[in-house]
Amino acid sequence: MTIYEYQVKHWRFWKEFLLNYFAAIGLMSIPAVVWVVIDPDAFEGRWWIIAVMGMLALSWSVYTARYQVPVQDFRCCNTIIRLEVGDLFDHSSAHTVIGMASTFDVEINGGIVDRKGTQGQLLKRHYGGSTDAMDYAIDRALTASPVTPVGSVNRGDKKVYPVGTVAPISLPDGKTYFCLAYSDLDENNVAHGTIRGVITSLNSLWNECARADNRRPICIPLIGQGMDSIPDLGAELSVRLISLSYLLSSQRRRFSPELRIIVPPHAADLIDMPQFQAFLSSLEN
Repeated sequence: MTIYEYQVKHWRFWKEFLLNYFAAIGLMSIPAVVWVVIDPDAFEGRWWIIAVMGMLALSWSVYTARYQVPVQDFRCCNTIIRLEVGDLFDHSSAHTVIGMASTFDVEINGGIVDRKGTQGQLLKRHYGGSTDAMDYAIDRALTASPVTPVGSVNRGDKKVYPVGTVAPISLPDGKTYFCLAYSDLDENNVAHGTIRGVITSLNSLWNECARADNRRPICIPLIGQGMDSIPDLGAELSVRLISLSYLLSSQRRRFSPELRIIVPPHAADLIDMPQFQAFLSSLEN
């Protein structure tokens, strides 16, 4: 199902469509009324004019209510922030952020990791479903990290790292998966996160990206919207936090030409695209 098919199934699209339609009808009615006042017989036998007005209003409302991709070029930092609807793993040449818990678990059979989430998709697409291979890659990255564990859990003596820890998995082609821990798991394997933790984690992420510094675009999914859902962090706030955090870090040091916030089609209606575009434009000004 395409983004357009998702879009027409939601009230936000139809609200925008109807508002634009009646606004266009009202605007075109003004000269029509003036014309009738001047010539009361102006529309006699000319009902096709009404039909044309209706078609013009329909075309305009469809055009203005259509899906538009928010994008902003920030000249101050020489970087771009773009929101895209699609698959996070379609961007093979860009670095990719993978959200994880502070234990960096990769087990999907026990319900710890969502098979359909970004972590589950990384396991399936890049490691062929082998949890051992992905576990080994993450352990190597964490071993090379200066961050030390803050504890452990009785689940295979799994180490617990501070929220904000980044495990960068570098591939031979130069691409890096930045595994970012922004939530904790409780004894029932339920993820819990906070907005403060997300802010801390994003700052750590950009610092790690700056250390990689090979000037590739960075793709990041919505934060805190999956199994690790953060009640106070909706999709609208998530994209704004990500954008603002990235922009502030880019002002200190340019480390990527473009940030792409990737939203799956089924979540696209959770974000008011024109409002997010206005938000990005306000940051440039």
